[in-house]
Amino acid sequence: MSDTFDLLYNRSVRDRNLSFSAYRIWKGNIAIIALGKADQENKNGSCVIDSALLEECKERFSLRYYNKTYVAFRIKNVTLHDAGRYLLEAFFYGMTDPEYDEINLSVQGNPFCKSLCQIISFHLAWAGIKWQVHYRSRTGQ
Repeated sequence: MSDTFDLLYNRSVRDRNLSFSAYRIWKGNIAIIALGKADQENKNGSCVIDSALLEECKERFSLRYYNKTYVAFRIKNVTLHDAGRYLLEAFFYGMTDPEYDEINLSVQGNPFCKSLCQIISFHLAWAGIKWQVHYRSRTGQ
């Protein structure tokens, strides 16, 4: 699959305080990427050096401040393997209990009619008709 997808997490109300340290994304028990304060240099996060997903992170993942409300974890070239629970952890100096937010990502497969469905969607939307398409993978899974 070649789609890029942003998982949007709620920003901590305290991430603008001096006590805020960083955000970190986990998949299962593997730390993937971290992001420091909004004014720091690396605007797309830093891959966790000792992560089992380090090489994949460098090629496919980023973590950035999306706006005043959200932090976005971007996954490029989404695959079926990317499905699962992603946890956002917010760290604060002097505090032992971080804050958490999580998203369960479901990947259903490679859409077989993506271009055609986009054209149909445009025409139906222009005509004021609401509709929904359920995709199946090319292998029928």
